[in-house]
Amino acid sequence: MNKKLLLIVLGLICAVVVVGIGWVLFASKPATPPQQADNGVDWVGPQEEYTGSAQSGDSIAIPGMDVMSFKAGEKKQAVNLYNPSENHCFFQISLLLADGTRLYQSNLLAPGKGLYEIELLTALPEGVFDDAILKYECFSMDADCTPLNGAELMLTIQSLP
Repeated sequence: MNKKLLLIVLGLICAVVVVGIGWVLFASKPATPPQQADNGVDWVGPQEEYTGSAQSGDSIAIPGMDVMSFKAGEKKQAVNLYNPSENHCFFQISLLLADGTRLYQSNLLAPGKGLYEIELLTALPEGVFDDAILKYECFSMDADCTPLNGAELMLTIQSLP
């Protein structure tokens, strides 16, 4: 009986040690920051942005839109996505459908850089996709690329013939 109890206690101790080592090796690793975009270009187009009241000089300008129009059945799409030049952070821009399906995710875009063309992960069929999400994740411009506040904006995607 004592031998059985000793084996159970040793088994539990081993399990705790294995879980602890696993946590140290995997969970405590810092997240790998996104890579800076190599396809971002100097933004020269009109820049519409949110004009609400800022709480401080540290606010982040987030461009918004109500509708994006795509060519149905094609992955390469013309867009106007950018990081306003007055920002002091990187942007990572994602486009998702209402059900969470990721259509696109950029690399990091520096202030004043933008994208005029993207390649979707999945071509969309013809139709209207309401409640799509244009997601802005913001990161500090230091070596750590620390996550900052971001935004998720609702929009409609029109996939036209």
